[in-house]
Amino acid sequence: MRRFAFILAVIAHLFGAAASAQTSIPSWVHPGVVVTYNCFSSFLRHGQPTDSVTVLETTEVISVSGNTVSGISHIRNPSIPLPGQDEKWLSVEGEACNGYFGRFWVDPANPTDSVKGPNGEPYTVKGQAPFSLGSQTWNSTALTYENPASGVRYDLTFDSDSGLILAYAEVGPSQQIYKFFASISGR
Repeated sequence: MRRFAFILAVIAHLFGAAASAQTSIPSWVHPGVVVTYNCFSSFLRHGQPTDSVTVLETTEVISVSGNTVSGISHIRNPSIPLPGQDEKWLSVEGEACNGYFGRFWVDPANPTDSVKGPNGEPYTVKGQAPFSLGSQTWNSTALTYENPASGVRYDLTFDSDSGLILAYAEVGPSQQIYKFFASISGR
């Protein structure tokens, strides 16, 4: 009987290890790194944008411990002289972000296990192609999650070499959010 239990334990371990791929946080993600994104959001009425807003999102890494990163994202509208808002977040590698989606990286060696949608949705690789913003071009990989029944789609494009998220979109039947990389410091 013990031999049977041992064999079952070994099989469970082997299948468990195969099912959960290891991902890691890129080494350039550390306290003090600051990433800025230009963001656009609007509500949709009959498929057309209404009540649009453009904001600047500046995200700073506060701590990195094991497979967990915490940070704060400062969100402000550059055309309004108000302080804006701060959103604290926590990201565990391979899971959905806890709180605001301040995450700005993907493990480029294992992207679909590294990042999940806002509610834990799995991404699939859509393709690879050059991606240009301003005067810079990266070799990029695009990930997507799509649920035709709900009309929800998440798109994420990252630098294939470093894992830096270059563009992110959440599109639903009533709202759309787009983020585009602007700058990075402290790397």
